[in-house]
Amino acid sequence: KDALIDSLEPGRYFVIVVDNFNCSSLDSVVLQSQIPITVNAVPLPKGPLNQYHISCPGVEDASFFFRALGQYPPFSYRVVDAMGDTVRSENGLGFAESRIIDSMGSGFYNVLVHDSHGCPQVTPMEILSPDSISFNMVPGIATPPYNISCNGYTDGSIALNNLQGGN
Repeated sequence: KDALIDSLEPGRYFVIVVDNFNCSSLDSVVLQSQIPITVNAVPLPKGPLNQYHISCPGVEDASFFFRALGQYPPFSYRVVDAMGDTVRSENGLGFAESRIIDSMGSGFYNVLVHDSHGCPQVTPMEILSPDSISFNMVPGIATPPYNISCNGYTDGSIALNNLQGGN
């Protein structure tokens, strides 16, 4: 007779089989799993302070580097946005270890990698965008109520206040 014990995790298992006469046999087996795929996804910084990944709000010019390591290359990947839509993918033969993905917008993404055996690994990533540039302009008053004191003069001024955002 045969029996099946399924849905087991990796580890050592002991099985005792007892017959109708109370005779028994003990054996053990170790179930091994492959080493999990390791995926590192790193958005590449832009700008002088390297704190954002996009040059300007609303622009899709972010790049990110990712590397997958595991026992069974080649790998295939999908980049999925926060809504679950695939925004980039490569299937078929796939890639050996790493990729740089360009032209990404800001937001939250998951990088889903599968090895050649179909085993998955998911890594979250966020691409940051600077805030929109905002400011207030206030024209200077040279001779009230005029901003330039005399016709033909160049003594006008504009003050920029509350400058915020940008990269």
